[in-house]
Amino acid sequence: METGGSSMKKVMFGLIIILSVFLLLLPVTANPPPPPVEVTKSCPATACVGQAFYCTITTTANDAVMAETADYYPDSVKDVQLSGTGLDYPSDHTALWYYDSMASGDTKTETITMTPTKTGLLGNIVTGRWKDTSGKYILSSTNEYFTTVSDCGNPNPAPEFPSLILPLTLIIGFLCTVLSIQRTREH
Repeated sequence: METGGSSMKKVMFGLIIILSVFLLLLPVTANPPPPPVEVTKSCPATACVGQAFYCTITTTANDAVMAETADYYPDSVKDVQLSGTGLDYPSDHTALWYYDSMASGDTKTETITMTPTKTGLLGNIVTGRWKDTSGKYILSSTNEYFTTVSDCGNPNPAPEFPSLILPLTLIIGFLCTVLSIQRTREH
């Protein structure tokens, strides 16, 4: 015959076994490490046809790497200008920046300026890659941004009166009319 303490030990041992198996079967929910290179891009939400605007591209290294940032700009823009050591490949609508050495935590900020040629939704995509030991660039991060391009009309509106002759003529005519009405009332 078993004592009360011995059966209690068996129940506790069984519960511990069941709990251990349950915990082993749970999926691991640890946060994965950040990618070696992260890129972000910010552009204005709206722009006007024929007026230049710029986007800011930030590349951040989460590890010591050689990095490449590529911006794939749309074919509906012209007059593309890049900051820093950016290389423009207009036939591919691609801008590239290479960073030979980025320490963990380093940040590089670049700008791309462009002038839209038509209305609509303008999509900009930027990618960050890092170079592995074999010399291949591996995709690490992608960011996409959209700008709505409108026809904002003439950005330099014509003045209401192109010269002073018209307003002066109106003022003199108004004064002459008032004086003429006063004279006719006096007589």
